[in-house]
Amino acid sequence: MRRALTTARRFSAMPPRPAATTTPEELVAELAARPSTSLSLHDMANACDRGDALSAAQYTHSELPVRLAKQAFEIRRALGSHDDDQASGIAGYYEATLVELLTEPAPTDRASEKRFAETITRLLNETRNHIPLALAQAVRAKRAAAFAAVVSRGGGGGVATLDTKINGVETKEPSYAPSKAETAARLQLDRDLERFFTARVGIRLLTEHYLAVRGDIAPLIDTSCNPGEVVRAAADDVKQLAKRGYGTDFKFDVVGDKDIQITYVTKHMRYALGELFKNAARAVAEKKTEPRIKVVIADGSEDLAF
Repeated sequence: MRRALTTARRFSAMPPRPAATTTPEELVAELAARPSTSLSLHDMANACDRGDALSAAQYTHSELPVRLAKQAFEIRRALGSHDDDQASGIAGYYEATLVELLTEPAPTDRASEKRFAETITRLLNETRNHIPLALAQAVRAKRAAAFAAVVSRGGGGGVATLDTKINGVETKEPSYAPSKAETAARLQLDRDLERFFTARVGIRLLTEHYLAVRGDIAPLIDTSCNPGEVVRAAADDVKQLAKRGYGTDFKFDVVGDKDIQITYVTKHMRYALGELFKNAARAVAEKKTEPRIKVVIADGSEDLAF
């Protein structure tokens, strides 16, 4: 991610937009084949400092349709494209959104930039809850269909027994053992969905960043993000959840590069760490070991790792 959000020359250098007579399928395929134009977090933070809303709007207007097309393409590849399923509805939403953006002229002045901001705000509000819920339903349906297909071909797994203890008494409970074909199908679906969700985070960051440049919302990117402080905040969140869920007071030992500063989206880091800590707390609670979690922060030459 090396190119900066700066001059208007780069917007005029973008490939021409598809012809108005292009079908939705051709439109998605043509745009999805284009490379995304990335920005570094430093460039985005500088754009917020300058408050250059018009340049940010022009970049978003040129870049967003490409990313929406890739999302539509990815979701159809991952979950199928039957006319009546949830996956088709999600892909159709992305397709309709990119068509709407393509029919809206690129912002050239304060008035047109304001209209574009209103469009982006509306689209963000529409997708905030609708897409995750629809996608969860689509994934459940896809997995159920894949399982049924494997079993119908005689390739299903079998029933194994799982030794458990209930009130100190050994019991054997049935547990389904997936076949190799079913496991492979699930892994492929997981990989496809990981690409989809990663791209979705990028789209939201792009659009929310534009609104932050305008001053409509608080800046997303913190140029002095302290990972140690984020770890402590996420740990406090999980301590409260674990206390309610397991009745246990967890302790977090934080070691490593606690006092560094980086440029990052703090809320994304805190969310990811919270999920990591919840998994750790659950593992500790299930093993009934000491309620203590050790967190290592390691700042490398290219990456920061937890």
